[in-house]
Amino acid sequence: YTKSRILKQAGYNVVEAQSGGEALRLVEEVKPQLVLLDVRLPDMHGFEVCQRIKSTASTAQVMVLHISATYNDKEYRVRSLEGGADAYISEPIEAEELLANVNALLRLWRAEATIRESEERWALAVQATGDAIWDCDLITGKMWWNEAYRQRFGEWPLDEQNPWAWWTERIHPEDRVRITNSFYAALQG
Repeated sequence: YTKSRILKQAGYNVVEAQSGGEALRLVEEVKPQLVLLDVRLPDMHGFEVCQRIKSTASTAQVMVLHISATYNDKEYRVRSLEGGADAYISEPIEAEELLANVNALLRLWRAEATIRESEERWALAVQATGDAIWDCDLITGKMWWNEAYRQRFGEWPLDEQNPWAWWTERIHPEDRVRITNSFYAALQG
């Protein structure tokens, strides 16, 4: 009651559930940005509820703030966060701290939503152009290519010892030296 009142007074739309099962149903139905979830519930453990929220594609982006007055040991906080919770706070908690945690998680949710939207736009643009696109993370060496690249050049040899050699073999022989020299010069710079 107290946490709901604090959040409502701060202008948040609050939907309450009395059990883990009801919470799961409401999360699927309402699609909230954040769930404030007690670890101790009457019908199931809050860890299970969190895991189910995070493992369902339609609700995986919902932020989960675990809260508990009972399970305050380090092992429970670690279990909560490793199980998918985005934050864990112990009670008693002051209104300012609760609101600060909620605000921080909602900022994170908005940032992640912006990134997801940007990635979706990028994927649509890449698909629409029909251009073959190849990308490489210069730090990790991880390579990415789109479907148009696969259609033009075939499957990338994932088990290949030297993917750079595979890539350079596909450069026109007259351009190979110039392109690889420019590429390595960019890497060094």
